[in-house]
Amino acid sequence: IDSTGLRATNSNSPSVLLTNATGYLLHLERGWNLISLPIDGTLAVSQLGDDIGRVYSLVGRRYVRVTEMTGHVGYWVYSTIEQTAFVSGIAATSGQLTLHNGWNLAGSLDLVTGDLFNDSRIEAIYAWDTLRGTTRLITSATELESNVGYLVIVGNPASTTTLLAFSNSPGREASFELAARSVEIPTAARAEIAP
Repeated sequence: IDSTGLRATNSNSPSVLLTNATGYLLHLERGWNLISLPIDGTLAVSQLGDDIGRVYSLVGRRYVRVTEMTGHVGYWVYSTIEQTAFVSGIAATSGQLTLHNGWNLAGSLDLVTGDLFNDSRIEAIYAWDTLRGTTRLITSATELESNVGYLVIVGNPASTTTLLAFSNSPGREASFELAARSVEIPTAARAEIAP
């Protein structure tokens, strides 16, 4: 364990364990990354480093450039170089994710209580692979990671919003993978957020 409270799981693994409330390492590939912060509270985009081009959040049906990021929300982050940033904050313990009908960018899906893959309100969950420049359909809870943002498609005829409870129970170490894999930017939004 180093002075930041982080320890590697093994020398060949790109993952670390959050062992206290100081933060974690977030690896960004050069290009677009879809990430989420598994912390409570907010973080200024400037804290990710000088080589961050733009950061976007999905608000309704539009991508909006942001200067602050809130925990448990998905964000498109453009990094001009491959880099690893230290993200400070207190690890998420419990709360709710609010999803709207249609497309959502969300995080902390690995902490959701209940079975996302048998929830009739959730139509699909996708992740983005920055290195390959493609999306992949998530089909199992074992594929979900804490620092990754996901494109979640919701279809809930009973309500315009869907609430998902999440919990990181005491004693459970939250594992964060360093490589932030990132969901395809909808074609209509690509021109708007091109670097």
